[in-house]
Amino acid sequence: MEGILQLFDEALRPAMREPLEITTLIGRLIARATNEAQAASISDLGASGIDILAALASRGAPFRAKPGELAVWSGVTGAAITTRVDRLERRGMVERTVDPKDRRIRWINLTDAGNDVLHRQAVELTTQPLFLNIQSLSEKEASTLCAILRKLT
Repeated sequence: MEGILQLFDEALRPAMREPLEITTLIGRLIARATNEAQAASISDLGASGIDILAALASRGAPFRAKPGELAVWSGVTGAAITTRVDRLERRGMVERTVDPKDRRIRWINLTDAGNDVLHRQAVELTTQPLFLNIQSLSEKEASTLCAILRKLT
C-alpha cells in the first residue's frame, strides 16, 4: 500500500491511507468469498443464478418477482435478467407466469427445485471459513458491519 500512497501528494497521504486500506481489504474479501462460494457450489448455476433464486426466496410467499424488480435487485439490465432467467427456467429452477388479473404482467416464480438448490447451497456455504469467521463476530460487530456494507452498496 505504501507504493500506492507514493502516487499521491504528501498532504493527501494521511487522508488516503484508510480508504485505500479499506478498498484493498474489501477486494481481498470479495476474492475470498468468491473462491469459497465456488468451492462450496453444489450446482453450476453460478453466482448470478443463485442471486436470482435468493432474490425470489427473500420476497416471501409466493416467491415471485417481476423481471424489472430482479434487475434492480441484481444491479443489471433487463436483458441480462432475461438471459439469466432463461437459463434458470431451462433448468427448472424458475417458471414464468402471466398475472391472471393483468395479462401484461409477467412473474418469475421460484420452483420447488430452485428452492431446494438454494437451500442446499446455503447449508454448504455455512461450512466455509469466511462464514465461520463472520459468525464469530459479536452481534454488535455484525450489525455494524452490515450497516457499513449496506451504506457502501
